[in-house]
Amino acid sequence: MPSDRWPRRLGGVRTLVALALIVAAACSPGEARLAAPTTPATPTEAATTKATSSPAPTASPAPTPTSDPTQVVFREDATAAPPSLDIWATSYSNLVHHWSAGSMKEIRLQCSDAVTIRADPRGGVVVTCEGGTNKAVSYRVTDAGAVAIPELGTGIPVALAPDGKQMVVYRMGDCPGPAPVCDARYMLRDVVTGTERVLLPNGYYLGASIEWTPLGLTYVQPECADAGCSGSEDRGGTFVWDGTKFARQSSLRFVAAAGQFRVYERGTQSNRADARVVLVGPAGQIDLTPAGRHERALSVNSAGEVLTVENDFIDGGLARYDATGKLIFHARMEDDSQGTRAVGDRYIVTTVYNVVGVPMFHVYDLARTLRFTAFLGDARVWVATAR
Repeated sequence: MPSDRWPRRLGGVRTLVALALIVAAACSPGEARLAAPTTPATPTEAATTKATSSPAPTASPAPTPTSDPTQVVFREDATAAPPSLDIWATSYSNLVHHWSAGSMKEIRLQCSDAVTIRADPRGGVVVTCEGGTNKAVSYRVTDAGAVAIPELGTGIPVALAPDGKQMVVYRMGDCPGPAPVCDARYMLRDVVTGTERVLLPNGYYLGASIEWTPLGLTYVQPECADAGCSGSEDRGGTFVWDGTKFARQSSLRFVAAAGQFRVYERGTQSNRADARVVLVGPAGQIDLTPAGRHERALSVNSAGEVLTVENDFIDGGLARYDATGKLIFHARMEDDSQGTRAVGDRYIVTTVYNVVGVPMFHVYDLARTLRFTAFLGDARVWVATAR
């Protein structure tokens, strides 16, 4: 799957120097359009049984009929209008590819090693290129061209505020050794004035992520990551910035919110391989994932309908549940489930790689049960946004 080499999942617990300059993504959910912060209700942490009542959800898109009434089969239609979304992607070349509602543009970039790409709330994307230790160079890229962002200094952008006036930047911290490991520092930078304040001081934050979400500026620390359990006990879960510190909001991983509903995941691993989906709403807390399965949350709408994808590297297993936990539909996707991302609650974008690692993008339109195909060259890092 494509992944940013400087991860959204922040560097951490005695991370190798080579990995300390990696900013990912996942996830997640952070690349969808961001809403204004709200004050959330803290979910009950104990597992509960299925709720017996909830607000009536709005009607879901009618699936293509099969022998199984909940099975959706996505079809391709060359005459159908393309989906209203944008995909931006780049790789080792000096080109940024922009697929927009079925058409393609290429924008030249003054670097040949782009390692992160993120949606810019002001339009276009922010692309960061490797420039050596703590010497990353970032560009704002639109169809009109690429412009360097000198106000970032040497920081690597991790998250951008919805108004575009603030961003979280990463810098390598101390490297105490003797092993080749380094701390990480995360700063909140005012894009207009260039002033900074410390968000997370010099330390190890393995597997963590920072994004602006409907909760506000949100820091998520899984219990365990690839090289340790830095988020064990009360150090893991979801934390929201209160202007002074990150205050713990839940022991679960926050994923998405809409209206009165919030979606979390119960699990310990940074790659979300053991995740199980939890919905919190007016009817209480519901564990959506059936026993014996693991699936990641993709999105939720204001009716409490949740999109999920099964954690299988070959078969994506897309599913949608209603606000009571009832399965609305499911669909098999022969795509990389780890590379599956939601754009709002209507579109799913995922990838299929050929033998040399070049991806083919699939865009699933849930409202029309259509699938579209897009090629964006040797894309290594990519982001999809609604128009």
